[in-house]
Amino acid sequence: MEKQVEIITTIHFNYDPNSIEFRISFENYKNNVNAITKDDMLQDIAKHIGKYGTDTLIESIGGYISVNGQMPIDNWSGINVTTQQYDAINCKLNFDSRLMDNKP
Repeated sequence: MEKQVEIITTIHFNYDPNSIEFRISFENYKNNVNAITKDDMLQDIAKHIGKYGTDTLIESIGGYISVNGQMPIDNWSGINVTTQQYDAINCKLNFDSRLMDNKP
């Protein structure tokens, strides 16, 4: 028997594209990754924080994000994410899940 479970969360990104912190993060991203759009960067950040949490350095941008307005200690990227599905103690996103139909 095989089953699939879909996991879902929603992350809202807030940033000032003209801020020094954001511009530095985006330049770092363009220098480190073979993608050149801000949307690509935000998708990569979402994947990173979904996998590793929000308290780890995002190497492709050379900085940390803030979550729900709580600033990191160092190297802020100029990006704040807001989400209702957040475990502040473990710095991890919470996910909703649903069992998917496995029709051949």
